[in-house]
Amino acid sequence: MNNTLRAYIVVFLFLFVAQISMEAQIEQPFRYEIKYEWQYENHLVISNEERGLTLVRTDRDNTGRDYPVKFTHLNNKLEEVWKDSIEVEGRMFLRGYHHQKDKLFVMFQDYPVRKRINVLSLDYNTQKVTSHETSQIAELDLQEFEVIQNTAILGGYFEQRPVVFAYDLEKNTVKAVQGVYKNDSRLLEVRINKDSVTFNVLVAEMNEERDQTIIVSTYDYEGNPVRGYELETKKDYSLIDGVSSSINEVSQVIVGNYGYKSNTLPSGIYINYINRQGEQTMNYLNYADLDRFLDYQGKNRAEKAKVKATEIKEKGREQRYKLQALARELVEIDDKLILQAEYFRPGSSRNPTSRNFSDFNRRNDGGRDFADMVRDINSTPIGSYDFTHAYALVMDLKGKVLWDDSFRMNYTLQGPLDQHGRFQWEKEKQHLVYSHYDGLEETVFAKVLDGTGENVISTATLEVGSEFEKREEVRASVLMQRWYGEYFVAYGIQAVRPKDKSGGAERVYFINAIKLNPKSPNSKLD
Repeated sequence: MNNTLRAYIVVFLFLFVAQISMEAQIEQPFRYEIKYEWQYENHLVISNEERGLTLVRTDRDNTGRDYPVKFTHLNNKLEEVWKDSIEVEGRMFLRGYHHQKDKLFVMFQDYPVRKRINVLSLDYNTQKVTSHETSQIAELDLQEFEVIQNTAILGGYFEQRPVVFAYDLEKNTVKAVQGVYKNDSRLLEVRINKDSVTFNVLVAEMNEERDQTIIVSTYDYEGNPVRGYELETKKDYSLIDGVSSSINEVSQVIVGNYGYKSNTLPSGIYINYINRQGEQTMNYLNYADLDRFLDYQGKNRAEKAKVKATEIKEKGREQRYKLQALARELVEIDDKLILQAEYFRPGSSRNPTSRNFSDFNRRNDGGRDFADMVRDINSTPIGSYDFTHAYALVMDLKGKVLWDDSFRMNYTLQGPLDQHGRFQWEKEKQHLVYSHYDGLEETVFAKVLDGTGENVISTATLEVGSEFEKREEVRASVLMQRWYGEYFVAYGIQAVRPKDKSGGAERVYFINAIKLNPKSPNSKLD
């Protein structure tokens, strides 16, 4: 073997090993499975972080009568630890939940009147379930459910105007917060601040120049106003949506999508920073100004789109994009703020609309389950949505952009408009992971987001349990959810059968632990 050939072989082996070391692998170390029973209308899978998961099911076998709500607590190996149940009136339907460190709150609303609220409080330490019910709330189209201290914050619409109520679970009193109930306005977000004693409410409305802006209000846990201000905007710029940070030493950041001469089609992302003195700094970033936003178009098309947007901007205008956004909450990790969002194409639904992920139950990462009735009474439009990409924007506490990254999708969601995949921050490895399930390819996809845009996407098919060598999947309805650390969960309904076709298919309800095990070196946030 000559020296030249030997050198080529060494280089090839080095590149091959390097490629393997950069790939990520998906592991499925744990699984929980029970027989699927049709009468269970809801199957909520709720993260209890390192403690495990709580599965909440509603058994509506006897329609119109009282029915049991069943809680199954699993440890972090998806083994059953304890169970409990409580009866709920037949006209009450599960609408949302909020998880705290030691408690889980599950909220029900009567239908079709929608004037009564029942909140079940489950204490993980005492394993006791307590019911709190009130009829002091007006007929409410619910969009938000959060709990701060021992007060349930209920946001939505009454007579097509946004309203927010503070329901004290111990005192059984209800208070409508001030400054929300207005004509021609839209509720964007209810967020509990990290101080755990105040919460923010964001409402979109038109300013004097008929451009859409946002009113930011903060209240204490009893619903008393603390402060409020209007975002200052440039003429012809409308703020389509928005999510807020906690108040950090009086300063705050609001982030969302903006439109140029449009409050439906976006042009980019705005970042508003208000300092201790109440002075605002507004920064408009066209999507072409962001490093990774347009990657979903492919390298060549993205470069052309950036050139076109720059030419338009030099003429004093803004490029508008045929996209709509689902903006999640602004996640706070140490001294960083992380905007997490998914985008889809407008016109792909009978009733397309730009909505925040702060819309009902999304902030709790509850997402969808398999309850048709809940979908019917939810105001989320029904249709078909063509998702283009998931996107993350990382900033410091003053809104300065550190890096951004995206994950290209080619996925169509049938049904209510809702988040599809899940983001999870891996603190030790200082990167973000985005994971989703593709029903057409029947595959779990995951990608590490760290600003490089170069990480290898990892994929895996769902394993079907301890007998997986003897069984195979026929079909499945699968949802994804973040759990803790490196873990996600995939859960839903699977039809499985023996590989040798010795028996027919049976349906099971399952939860699979999904662990992304990246082999690449730790990437730094800054």
